[in-house]
Amino acid sequence: MDPVHVLWIGGATGAGKTSISRALAYRYDLQLYNVDHRTFDHVSRVRVPPDLNWDLPPPVLADRFVEYSRNRFELVLEDLAALPASPGAIADGPFLLPSLVPAGGAAVFLVPGEERIRATGAERGQREVVVERNLVLAERIASAAETAGLPVLPVDRGLEEMTERVEALLAPAVAGLPRGGDLAAVRRFENDVLAEQVRLYRASGEAPPGSPPLLFACECGRSGCAEEIELTLEDYLRVSAGADRSPLRRPRS
Repeated sequence: MDPVHVLWIGGATGAGKTSISRALAYRYDLQLYNVDHRTFDHVSRVRVPPDLNWDLPPPVLADRFVEYSRNRFELVLEDLAALPASPGAIADGPFLLPSLVPAGGAAVFLVPGEERIRATGAERGQREVVVERNLVLAERIASAAETAGLPVLPVDRGLEEMTERVEALLAPAVAGLPRGGDLAAVRRFENDVLAEQVRLYRASGEAPPGSPPLLFACECGRSGCAEEIELTLEDYLRVSAGADRSPLRRPRS
């Protein structure tokens, strides 16, 4: 995959990046690359591990986040290079900073306001210093994107309307992406990546107990299919180990 054939959706935490990227990837039959689904794989590969010292001031934590993002972006490019050349792809995640967008790449950055960032922090149980760091990052992302001439969208509408706004901005770039390829295989690979992320998360000892269901992409291979299938990790691994993947395909209506 050539990075020029990737659409980049970045921005601050709680902006809806993943939901919007998924909606557009399914709508236009594109590959979906979610940086957060590679977290534990990247931890084992990154050359400089993240500094988890949360006793530092928020601006310093923001500096550390940017430094780690740059190191991790090398792995993002390695991952993308290993993807099929077609169809094109959408990549999303908080580590995709404006300064990292490859030359010629199309990008959109989503920046929620303070109230939304604080609400997201409360929902996720984040420490106050993490929330304050995220506020600093939001300001820096917006400023850096504007300086680079990349579009910035304030997250001030519902998810459906925000998706439409991102779609409108990226429409010219979408039209120029390569198409075709084995869509069923594309979705299967994305499902395998998600399953591996959750497996490694549990193996790390950081995951809470239990086996909550996960949302996997339908592997029917039909153009425009946006169906998702709810399975536990254990159920998905059992399906993957067998020859019959029909539980991951919605029947045609």
